[in-house]
Amino acid sequence: MAKNNKKKKRPRGKKRSGGLAKTASSASRSGSNAGRGFRYQDAVSAWLAVEIWAGQRAPAIVIPEGGDDIELRGEATSFVQVKSRREHLGDYTEGETVGHIEDLWNRSLGFAPRPQQLELVLEREVAGLHPLDHHPAVRPIEGPISTRLAKFSGASDLLPRTSIVVATSPQEWAISLIVDRLHCAPIAAQMCFADLLVRVGALADANGRLAPENYRGVSISDTETSIRDVLAAIDIDAIERALRDGVCEPVDFLTPLNDPNFYLGVDVEPGHIAAGLVAERPRSRSALVEGIEQRRAALIVGPSGAGKSALMWEAANALRHTVRWFRIRRLSAEDIPSLRQLVRTFRASVDSPLGFVMDDVGRNGPESWGALLKEAMSVPGVVLLGSVREEDVTLIAERARAAEIRAVPDYELAERLWRELREAEKTNWAGWYEPWKMSDGLLLEYVHILTRGQRMHELLADQVAARVSDPKRSLELDILRSGAWAGTANAEVDASRLARALSVSEADLSRALQRLIQEHLVRSPALGAVTGLHQLRSEELLQLTHQTTVPTLETSFERTIASVPAADLEPLVADTLSARRLPVPTVLNGLIARLKDEQDARALASALRGLGSGRVSLGVDEWLETPEARALPRTQVGSAAMFGIAGIDLSGLSIIPEVQAAADRLSQIKGSPDDDPRRLLMERMSPSVLSVLIETADLASLDEILAALVGMPLPAAVRASLMQAPEGFLNANLDLLGSLMGTLSALDREIASDWVAEVGQEALFARVQAETAWAGPVATEDSDDGVIVCCDLWYVAGSVQQEPHDAVVGLCELILALCPSADIAVSNAITASGELAGLARMPFATKRIPRKNLPPPSVPQWNRRWGDLISRRVAAPSYSDYLSRGLAILDALVPTLEKIFRGARSWQERA
Repeated sequence: MAKNNKKKKRPRGKKRSGGLAKTASSASRSGSNAGRGFRYQDAVSAWLAVEIWAGQRAPAIVIPEGGDDIELRGEATSFVQVKSRREHLGDYTEGETVGHIEDLWNRSLGFAPRPQQLELVLEREVAGLHPLDHHPAVRPIEGPISTRLAKFSGASDLLPRTSIVVATSPQEWAISLIVDRLHCAPIAAQMCFADLLVRVGALADANGRLAPENYRGVSISDTETSIRDVLAAIDIDAIERALRDGVCEPVDFLTPLNDPNFYLGVDVEPGHIAAGLVAERPRSRSALVEGIEQRRAALIVGPSGAGKSALMWEAANALRHTVRWFRIRRLSAEDIPSLRQLVRTFRASVDSPLGFVMDDVGRNGPESWGALLKEAMSVPGVVLLGSVREEDVTLIAERARAAEIRAVPDYELAERLWRELREAEKTNWAGWYEPWKMSDGLLLEYVHILTRGQRMHELLADQVAARVSDPKRSLELDILRSGAWAGTANAEVDASRLARALSVSEADLSRALQRLIQEHLVRSPALGAVTGLHQLRSEELLQLTHQTTVPTLETSFERTIASVPAADLEPLVADTLSARRLPVPTVLNGLIARLKDEQDARALASALRGLGSGRVSLGVDEWLETPEARALPRTQVGSAAMFGIAGIDLSGLSIIPEVQAAADRLSQIKGSPDDDPRRLLMERMSPSVLSVLIETADLASLDEILAALVGMPLPAAVRASLMQAPEGFLNANLDLLGSLMGTLSALDREIASDWVAEVGQEALFARVQAETAWAGPVATEDSDDGVIVCCDLWYVAGSVQQEPHDAVVGLCELILALCPSADIAVSNAITASGELAGLARMPFATKRIPRKNLPPPSVPQWNRRWGDLISRRVAAPSYSDYLSRGLAILDALVPTLEKIFRGARSWQERA
């Protein structure tokens, strides 16, 4: 035959890689795609041979790499062009399909004699085409595709002779035909197909070196002979021994498993792939397939819930056209001989590989996996694919033989998962980005945030149960309990402190900790520090690790309190009280023990701040549940909170009595010291311990302690420890001195005045003038409104000086703090001549501020905590929800605004 426009063929005289054995130079992405296309093409060739043998098609000889990808020679010659396509690329578009058909037509026109039938076999569906009722694989050429092809020269003759076949699973279809016709075991039919696949591959290689007139193919008798020879040679009992013993089973990629709860978190199965439920990860899958092609064994490594199983089955499905996959259900050293027999009986080869898939290798037998890996490497046609948790990788023998691919979720996967869940009405989140950021890129937490499903609970419960049942791992449980406590509050545990709290050596703790880190149950954010991997995961682990009788939550909390750094007492205590994990007395017991054993003033300050924050949270919850607050619309809650926190009386404004009632109730709750846990701690602590903590504290720590007590009366024990000014008080940093004295004045002006009298008021005033830039002399005077403290600010060079208003207010705050007897601060920005800076009637800054109007920063800081928490409690649950509500409002508002604007424009035009 004369042949023009000859298509690209496999290299002549060169053996192709066949199944999966590739050289390093062919491991590129394009090489991977081309190799995959050849494998699918061989599977289609074998399927067509089986269809002809089974009487589903007219008798013909199947010629791989003949006139086209496949040539069928019979009474009528057919050219078959085969196109493979990876899942993530989706269906074929109309334009792509038209291009493939035109390419098929051009090739057929270059042959003499021309083929009578033309067939395009596609691995994926064609957008807009639907299957015929009597032949589900055939797609009629109609609609826009037919219209576009009609422009081709000779289309009227070619179009009726052309058909499209969508063959998504040629191997499975062929095996089903063999089973139906011969009534043999499916596994036997699979071996028959594998033998045909080898024959087809060999013929394709041979035809690449032959002239068209010498092409060789598979006839009906060849197919019959191949199938009969295989059935006569195999021992079904030997094949099924491993299956009967439950060691392995064939993988079914055809039967869909439509699980309505799939996205709520389940173990991924091949049926989920068939049902189209698994969100694809093209980049990770390509890396995994490449690893299999290069090394014949690959492991997906990652933490629990990272999507390892989904990626593993996705890769196996991509290679299903030529690899005969078996799933390892259990594996021990005793099972290796039965698998070896299975490999021999199936006659695994490079052109017809046999594959084993093993999920969660660490749990199902890391030692046996190593033995199977070593065995597989001795047989060229065997490939292995598995998944393993990060912490179990080190347990695997022969680890270096397999390629390791990390299961790393990405933005693309996150968005795809959210869209699937949104379409399935399994999530109310209006967008994917916010929950993904909240999850810190952890897939398990991400799905949990989106769905509030059970998957995270089940996975973590298994990990905890493995430790509960193993006495040798009790230390891991104890570490996990404290790590989870800290993780729920975004706090950290000091490893050395934890070792002392658990009465174990640091070496033992380090070994146990390493496995927990590898298993992604805790993490080490800094050298010697331990905390939870994620707040959600820590919450779940805190509950799971305390389902045993002992230790109790109280015991674990005491150990955690003793183990966290001083600064982290605040978030730990605040979270424990806010979430109502433990009652206040239990929290106080842990703090008292910590402060008694380690007399650290900063630890006391941190503990008091935590108790104060917990008090704020409990107070806000109490107020929001009151009838007065519940009666308010959401838009008025913030106003009531603002008035209540500041103690503003609005009784004169009768237009908003409900707001005033709610504000009064909040003021009552906020101002009640009886149940303030800070007061309870002060009362329950040993007076001697408390006295030592305060009297030995440096000024910075003392400032923190006093700031933490704002909002409650100064306890008597604390007051007694403050009767004398601290050592070095007069010479301390002026800013620190101002902060300390301002807070002390807010708590007890009498003690503050005694301190000033002890060191001398004039000495403090002299420091203000000497150390504050541009400040003048400080003086006091009596007035009808009380004692006034005065200090002006020279404002002569605006280019180098602070903004005058802020500078004057800051100066007023400082002189009020250092003069506790003063009731009013007066300060002006003045020029070098002593006149007010600025315009005559608009000076830059002239201030006369009563003490009650200029509290120290520690006072509004606590008020802001009340206000911020109330705002968060009544606000939208997430920023995504807020934006979604705003969009809904705009959708309702815009049409009305458009009508108004159109009406106004129309009126203007008429005017």
